[in-house]
Amino acid sequence: MPVNERSLSRKSSIRLPVLSETALIAIIAVAFLALHILAGVIFLKTSTATPQQEAVPALYD
Repeated sequence: MPVNERSLSRKSSIRLPVLSETALIAIIAVAFLALHILAGVIFLKTSTATPQQEAVPALYD
């Protein structure tokens, strides 16, 4: 087996540490908030009203 193959097989066996349930929930919550903040910023930028759109027709005479 060449040296390169040995180092590749060793690198592929490296595993991430197991996270606790609380850490996973915290990561998901932060990702959820970041996604919604980003979506809100994008939505607010695209929905800026022009002066013609801001004019509301009179509902009452």
